Amino acid sequence: MLQAGVTVSLGADGVSSSGTFDHARLAGITAGLFKDARGRQLGPRRDGTGNGDTQRRPSVLWDDELGSVEVGKTADLALYDIETPEWAPRHDVVRNLVYCADGRSIQTVIVDGNVVFDSGRATGIDAGKAIAEASLAGSGSRTGSALIPAGAGR
Repeated sequence: MLQAGVTVSLGADGVSSSGTFDHARLAGITAGLFKDARGRQLGPRRDGTGNGDTQRRPSVLWDDELGSVEVGKTADLALYDIETPEWAPRHDVVRNLVYCADGRSIQTVIVDGNVVFDSGRATGIDAGKAIAEASLAGSGSRTGSALIPAGAGR
């Protein structure tokens, strides 16, 4: 498809369908599947423009609004700590990102100019409270479902 000029994008519509929202992990899974199926690597672009976002812009038809760091555009950035084991050795950081790294080495996330994750912690919300509320809501929704029959308790 890529050779035919088809725009290809990676994404997750829910953790239950892909097992993760971690885009580095999704890229690694895709690259690994490609390598297994074709016997060769799906290499990252080496033309100076290749990054995880270059194909997303045209796929959502918003290239005038996002996809590059420029004045007037919406920019979401994830800043990784590359002083962690999954980044060593660093002779090819793109391959390290695709095949080795995951969200655990992210130090800062900036969404539309706002820092929403810093030094390994969510900002602007009480993460502990949100997790507790989600866990409580989730446990109630399973009761009576095929997962936990009514009366089975837990």
